[in-house]
Amino acid sequence: MAKAHPWGGELHSVAERDVQDLVRATIGGRGSFRRFRDVVARYPDLDARWFEMRRKALVNEALRRLESLDIKPLYELRPPSRPAPPPTPRGPGIHLDHVLARGAPEGKTEVLEGRGLRVVSAAGESESRGVFKTLARDLCDYKGVAWRKSPIEGKSVIELGAIRIRHAGGRVEVTVEAGQDVLRRFGSA
Repeated sequence: MAKAHPWGGELHSVAERDVQDLVRATIGGRGSFRRFRDVVARYPDLDARWFEMRRKALVNEALRRLESLDIKPLYELRPPSRPAPPPTPRGPGIHLDHVLARGAPEGKTEVLEGRGLRVVSAAGESESRGVFKTLARDLCDYKGVAWRKSPIEGKSVIELGAIRIRHAGGRVEVTVEAGQDVLRRFGSA
């Protein structure tokens, strides 16, 4: 007998098709729940939704069992405390922290209109697109925003807060906005 999928009928509420496909791929066979949890854990917003759905289901099951025994519980459901997830391991390649730490060639950072500019050159359009996607994912992780492929598909710019990443041909530009007081401290104003 096939078990129901842990996400239940809520999968349609996940807007991104690629994420829906990843979750669907976890259905069936040995280890399916672990595969499901691994996929959902990649997306903090979905992980939080799953945790809350699971919590409600467990409370409802406990209440049903107590009611079947004619027990009327008095309880206080406290907000959950969950430890921060461990950092996602990353493979080799250029990541946001590399660009921000390394800077432009020879360790220099250009300052244009109050924004520090750092450029990563790539061997071609395909490689620079891959660097753009990696840096965009890192930026989302850094800002605590759930990563989705859809905001960058067909686009050449992602901006979150003071950090902007732009894909331009065979290069990727990372700019960080800095106020005049910050620039003065670094001797760039």
